[in-house]
Amino acid sequence: MQDHETPNPFRLAVTGGSGYIGRCFCRQMLAQGIELTVLGRKRPEGIDEGAYQFVSYDLSGAAPDLIGMDAVIHLASAGLDDAAGGDVDVIGTRALAEAAKTAGVSRFVFVSSQSSRPDAPTSYGRGKFAVETMLAEFDALIVRPGLVCGGEEGGVYGKLCEMVRTAPLVPVTCASTLLQPVHVDQLCEALLRLADPNA
Repeated sequence: MQDHETPNPFRLAVTGGSGYIGRCFCRQMLAQGIELTVLGRKRPEGIDEGAYQFVSYDLSGAAPDLIGMDAVIHLASAGLDDAAGGDVDVIGTRALAEAAKTAGVSRFVFVSSQSSRPDAPTSYGRGKFAVETMLAEFDALIVRPGLVCGGEEGGVYGKLCEMVRTAPLVPVTCASTLLQPVHVDQLCEALLRLADPNA
């Protein structure tokens, strides 16, 4: 790990920086002195706006210019259980991967899901698999985390925390699915190591 006062020449772009995983990821990267560009519809809350570059970006729009980036971490998703969102994810991710390839970006890391498979019970899982399938023609790295937990409450983890606090019973869905939790800090560290082998 780099000391936060030591300059790091590594240049990293991340989509979905305003989400649960994204905010944690941005904080970790900035603490290590990495030159960070956040691509998204809004800025991550609670992070000094002067500490990173922000580029307005939506998966349904044109891909941003990625010249000068060493790696891209793709966390953004257009929709959860929305079939139309899944289509946007595939088209938008293709455009982003093509922009990365054109710009000579050395690493493209797509954060998928443990639920990703062609026969997933949700359109979210099927959509993630569709993106993975499309990325097979690119030299992309794909990460399938299980239940991401820890840190500030957000995402599925935040919903589970709220459910435990307020509901007398916690419903279990897809009980046959193997649950593989990972702490958000560990996931973010793993993503950096995939993006920068020298981290």
